Amino acid sequence: MLGVACRYRKSEHRIIQPRILSWIKRQIPDARLRDSLFIYYHLQHGTFVIAQWVVPERSFIDIHNLGNSLANFTADAAQRFRQQIKSPVGRHELGKALRQKERDRLTQEQDINDDKVERRNRRMSSKIVVSMA
Repeated sequence: MLGVACRYRKSEHRIIQPRILSWIKRQIPDARLRDSLFIYYHLQHGTFVIAQWVVPERSFIDIHNLGNSLANFTADAAQRFRQQIKSPVGRHELGKALRQKERDRLTQEQDINDDKVERRNRRMSSKIVVSMA
């Protein structure tokens, strides 16, 4: 799953060295990131994935899923990959986006609640009050 740490299992993942891996690594200016990239074939799903080691030979993060063929790495996919690698979302940006999403959800919930209260108040105020005095 993209962006989520996974355990490396030989029964599920086969690391491969296709020619596009050298092109991919040339796109990365940071040596640490470049050295941690690899491509694997997922044996159960039949997909090729560009991944990054979090803990070498133990756990990794999927970066880009190529689907069932390496030929899916077209010029458009290469451009998206370059953009993703050169401007990744950091933890601060992700935290900010998640906080904003939660604020938006709460604001929407409050707006719905305010509308319900307003409708109830309108219904209550339109009733005629008769005094028995």
